[in-house]
Amino acid sequence: MTDQAPKPNREGNYWLKALSPVLTYHEIAERPSRYIYSASSHQFEEHLRLFLEMNLLSSSKIVVTFDDGKLSDHDFALPLLEKFRIPATFFVTVGHIGNQASHMNWEQVRRIASLGHSVQSHGWSHLLLTKASQLELYRELVRSKKTLEDRLGLPVASISLPGGRWNAEVLKACANAGYSQVYHSDPWSSIERRDNLEFLGRLMVRNTDSVDRLHRLLSRKRADLVRLWLQHQMKEAVKGLLGDDTYQCLWSSMGRLSRITDARQ
Repeated sequence: MTDQAPKPNREGNYWLKALSPVLTYHEIAERPSRYIYSASSHQFEEHLRLFLEMNLLSSSKIVVTFDDGKLSDHDFALPLLEKFRIPATFFVTVGHIGNQASHMNWEQVRRIASLGHSVQSHGWSHLLLTKASQLELYRELVRSKKTLEDRLGLPVASISLPGGRWNAEVLKACANAGYSQVYHSDPWSSIERRDNLEFLGRLMVRNTDSVDRLHRLLSRKRADLVRLWLQHQMKEAVKGLLGDDTYQCLWSSMGRLSRITDARQ
């Protein structure tokens, strides 16, 4: 979907529109990584301290989430969340749990849930839902939801869309599968109601997000909001130019190359 420029407020200011309060991490590494969506443990701890200092968590002005269900969620993120008593939501790629070395197993996922954190769906195989057939949509949406509920004994009402990709058919399928909340990747999109769903945007946290930069963003500093919006527009333009398949392939290749480089170092 094409993003629209933030609408001006009464003062005619485009850039003071509130960012989504939902922050998303993809991986927490023991050491700094070249992979842009991998934050180090030290960096993540600094972020959590910042949220507490800004009093964002107790006032529900920010929500910490994770995508994919990586092993680092359990090994590195969870101890820090428990240290600061900060709740989080973990969107897991259900078909990868217990089946890929880079992802958690079911015992680890159950431990996260037992500590009071929310575990929700990120689909079954991380397939882009806009490319899915009807049978694949059933597997990604219904099978992932039912498996999580059966394994954890807890309700699953939310899904984060793989790659943030969606269209009207995908949203309708999410509603039919029994979800009430759908999360996408546009940090500028306010909460909407679509097909009886709560449709929410999120800010993807990168390892380039220092504490100072994150503080400026969360404090709604104009220059940083402008820069973030322009970066998002450039990313969407590249997606539109390359197409979803090529963009996804290129992005996956860059991620693998980053991990190979990290391993060699």
